Amino acid sequence: DVESLVMMGNIRKTGLALKAGTGWTGKNPETIKYIKKRQTQIELAQNRSFFSLWDQIIKDIVKYSNSFLVKVRDTETSGGSIRTIDEKELEPVTAYFHLMPETAQVVRDEFGKILKYRQKLPSGKYRDFKPEDVIHFTFNRKGGFFVGTPTLVPVIDDIRALRRIEENIELLVYQHLFPLFQYKIGTD
Repeated sequence: DVESLVMMGNIRKTGLALKAGTGWTGKNPETIKYIKKRQTQIELAQNRSFFSLWDQIIKDIVKYSNSFLVKVRDTETSGGSIRTIDEKELEPVTAYFHLMPETAQVVRDEFGKILKYRQKLPSGKYRDFKPEDVIHFTFNRKGGFFVGTPTLVPVIDDIRALRRIEENIELLVYQHLFPLFQYKIGTD
């Protein structure tokens, strides 16, 4: 957030990712019609456009290599229908809300199975979410890891070195800005 070169790079990457806009394409026009209908319902329920949600996802992916969305489910306020997955009945999604990656944690068992997602709140308390209610987008995820490694990690030391060099040059300029001259007049 405070490193100007990194911030400008992140802004450019986000702009390029969203440059063409968003849209739905597919072979079946009925499916596209249904998706657009559900998108409109979800936008109304969450009081936020899908584009702004995509914008936040892209910003998180660029900055953290991770992004999280929490699903809010409710049969009465959603236009979708109840689905069964792995013998579990899931209510339809009413809205998606952004979960800040800085506050997100994953609780896993000893075998790596996700038990729950957890959000650490500013008060120090936690809010838990079921795994089926969270969408986790990753980029640059290494094998055996659950989260993506931010692309900034390899250049942090370079940025620190650059800032130290700038500080040393600033001190050098400051020390030699007003040089002291000593004149000796005459000879022995």
